[in-house]
Amino acid sequence: LADGPKLLERAGSADHGESDYALGELETLVVDSEAPLERLERTIHPISGYVVLPLFALANAGVALDPETLREALDSRVTMGTFFGLVVGAPIGILVASWMAVRSGLAVLPMGISWRQIAGVGALAGIGFSVSIFITDLAFSDSPEAAQAKIGVTAAALVASLLGWLLLRGTSGAVAAN
Repeated sequence: LADGPKLLERAGSADHGESDYALGELETLVVDSEAPLERLERTIHPISGYVVLPLFALANAGVALDPETLREALDSRVTMGTFFGLVVGAPIGILVASWMAVRSGLAVLPMGISWRQIAGVGALAGIGFSVSIFITDLAFSDSPEAAQAKIGVTAAALVASLLGWLLLRGTSGAVAAN
C-alpha cells in the first residue's frame, strides 16, 4: 500500500496506457489487502446467491414438479392468477402508487432516479417468494390449488427477476453520477 500515492499520481497522468497500468496495479493492491474471509464471501456469492439459494427455496416450497402437476398448473386459474398478480400486479401497483405520490406532492422523485428504475424495482417486488408461499399455505392448506399456486409463485419469481434485471441494467450509472 505504500506505492498507492505514486500509483494514483501515475493514474492521473495524460498517458492512458500508463493510467490503465497504474489502475490495474491499484486494483491488485486492493484485492491483496482484502481479508481472506471477505475474499471467500465475494468468490462464492454468485454460486450461493444465484444457484444454491433459489434451489433451497424451491425445495422448501414442497411442490412435486412432475409432468402431471405442471400440466394441471398450466390450465389452472389459480396458477395464472398468482403468476400475473406477482409479475404484472406488483409492478403496476408500485408504479401507480409512486406516480400518484409524486403527482400529488406527497413525495418527490429523488434526483437521478428514473421512472424506469421505479418500474424495475416494482418488477423485483414480484419475487416475494417466501411470503407468497406462506400465504399460499394459509389460503389453500393441502389442496391441489396449493401446488398450483406454488408453481405460479415459482414461475413468477423467475420471470420477475429477469424483468427487473432487464429494466434496471444500465441504469446505475445515472444514480452514481449524481
